[in-house]
Amino acid sequence: METRMITAYLLAVVVLLSCNKAEAQVGRVGKCPDYQGLQDFSFERYANGTWYEVAKFFTVMETKCVAMEFVPHNGTILVVSTALEKMILPPPVQQAPPPPAQLRHSKHGGFPLMSHHDKKLVIEHLKAQRTRRNINQAEPIFTPVKVVGFVSEKVPPATLRFNYTEGTSMQEYRVLDTDYETYATIWSCTEMFNGVFHNQFVSILSRTRTVEPSLINELVAKLTAAGLETSHLVVSDQQRCDS
Repeated sequence: METRMITAYLLAVVVLLSCNKAEAQVGRVGKCPDYQGLQDFSFERYANGTWYEVAKFFTVMETKCVAMEFVPHNGTILVVSTALEKMILPPPVQQAPPPPAQLRHSKHGGFPLMSHHDKKLVIEHLKAQRTRRNINQAEPIFTPVKVVGFVSEKVPPATLRFNYTEGTSMQEYRVLDTDYETYATIWSCTEMFNGVFHNQFVSILSRTRTVEPSLINELVAKLTAAGLETSHLVVSDQQRCDS
């Protein structure tokens, strides 16, 4: 079940759209709005190389180092998405066993004089406690995940549709803005119950894993001016991606 959830999220990252209906955080009543894609969009320039996700609408699935690469293959364009997914760690280590009797018993209150053997037992007990604390406070562990699909359709203006080998339905997203060499902003929307509700997803992409905050601020301002709810955008984690 966990593997399916990870795959579902990555498929959404690949196409940078609604990220699974249960996880997309911008849900609204009614049908999807119609934000216009970039006019005179060049798919060839856009789908040339790798894009890195540097900001996105908040989602409950914890991933980092999300990247999307377009690869020509047998007359079509493959979409290879990679990410590091946070692993579900085992429950915290059980409570340490009680300390040695030398620490628990004292006839007169306080600690009695201890032999060399007793001192060694106490030191080993304290080391074990320190090790357990370190295990429980360890940094999250991430595991690499990859999903491969292919571009199914290119629909003007700047709408891309994708198919996958995972048995999922066709997905799509729209390129709202890009200079092809530095940045791109992506938007998608998924309707539910015949348009009773919809979920929107926005992502900001870069050709590099790191980007100047001033550029992100500029793109957020443009998205806001276009009417999108940019308060849901969070910076994506692109640190320590080779570890």
